[in-house]
Amino acid sequence: MGDMGTEAGLGVQAYREMHEASGATATYELTSLAKAWAEDEWRHARGAPWVPPTSRALQPAEETSFTYRLLLAPSVRDKDAALAAAGFAVVQAVPSWTIATDMRNASLHVLPPRGARIAAVTVTPAAGIGAGAPRALGQRGWWAVPLQGRVPGRASVAVRFSDGSTHVSSCVVLPPLDVQLARYGRFCSETAWYANTSDPFGRGNALLGWNRELKMRVGVPAEQNGYEDNRIFNNGLSDEAGAGPSVGFAAKVSGAPTQEEVAKLDLYISTTLYGIKPGLPYGASLQCVEGEAAREAPSCGPPALVGPTADGVMASMFWVPTNASTEQRMPGYDYNASWFCTADCPPGWPGWRWDQARGASLGRAYNYAHVSSVYLGMYLAAANYEVTLTLTLTRTLTLTLTLTQP
Repeated sequence: MGDMGTEAGLGVQAYREMHEASGATATYELTSLAKAWAEDEWRHARGAPWVPPTSRALQPAEETSFTYRLLLAPSVRDKDAALAAAGFAVVQAVPSWTIATDMRNASLHVLPPRGARIAAVTVTPAAGIGAGAPRALGQRGWWAVPLQGRVPGRASVAVRFSDGSTHVSSCVVLPPLDVQLARYGRFCSETAWYANTSDPFGRGNALLGWNRELKMRVGVPAEQNGYEDNRIFNNGLSDEAGAGPSVGFAAKVSGAPTQEEVAKLDLYISTTLYGIKPGLPYGASLQCVEGEAAREAPSCGPPALVGPTADGVMASMFWVPTNASTEQRMPGYDYNASWFCTADCPPGWPGWRWDQARGASLGRAYNYAHVSSVYLGMYLAAANYEVTLTLTLTRTLTLTLTLTQP
């Protein structure tokens, strides 16, 4: 934690990545007088800095100096207690700093600096969020500032105190929940849907990760509007972020399904999660399908690497040979050359590589929870919603299938 003096323009206004710093790990600096950065380098960035940037002009031979004071908390969980003990404000967002326009119970819980009171609450832009009058919260000095989201987008809530200090909370306002859910469902089933059933790794039909800033898929070549992440599991539909898109989509379908979304989730389950694609180097199923239906044992990886383990879940369908000179690459796939670089590699490369055997390994327990949640999403949609058949008799026969909740 850190703070600066109360002199105007010396608060922490932003942080920026220091591209001039050496090393593969990104390095950031806190920025106080950020107006020059905001008007030049950040001019085309999405959105303005959360805190209004300021500047200071120095005359020839003029000097100025200011300092940061750093405070050490015993742990992240003790951060608020350490701030309060040092005499600073503590602000907590309920339920979070992301709110929706249909929420009626969003608020900031504010503990003013020792000996101070709340003097004013302002919102920028003013139309984004409505802030109510602070009201006492319990007997320990806390105050609740009601928030009402009004216009979707970014907004900041500044709480000014009687000692002259200010705390700025950066908030994001979403549309109503049903609208946001519908948008998310369309995004999953249309924009981010990966329908390439010729994918050598067998990942289509599925949801791959999506880079919102680049508007590209994660895990496929550039000609398929994508790029490969340097962490192998992000490309392979399992393990950490690789499993996230399908889990999120299944959660949406479980509570607010549409016909198209149910069909897409079923397609993922029946052709990629637990299905066989003939003609690929191996069965290309994320979960091992065995027996006569699979026509091979096991389906999720070469028998010599995996062994006959029914219903096991692979760590990653995508893999990269860790030794390019002795191990075969996936036939028919054009790997990013950075996986195999040995000198002058881009930052982060050659990456976190798993070979075919490691990708086909079945031993990570939490990969099974990801798959189970997808099945549960489909089960809940089927259990809680009925399919109604509507017949319209005209000169032609029209059949309409609709999902309704009983």
